[in-house]
Amino acid sequence: MKTIQVTTRAKADAMQVNSLFKPVNGNTLSKLRYDMGKYKNSGVGRNANVSDDVHALWFERRSDSDGHYYAMYCLTN
Repeated sequence: MKTIQVTTRAKADAMQVNSLFKPVNGNTLSKLRYDMGKYKNSGVGRNANVSDDVHALWFERRSDSDGHYYAMYCLTN
């Protein structure tokens, strides 16, 4: 386990593009949904405990029949 700071989508996208040219542990980073939770606000700047293979964590705004929410995504190898 390690602690990382929740970042923005733009910074996570830049990390993923950078991993194309400089692989992390021999692999390119992949975008995955971190969990299936629905959050009321984005947690940019907060600290989160994650597993060792997660390199970035961010929120994206989504909506469904219940209204708008934020979904958490991560970059992993």
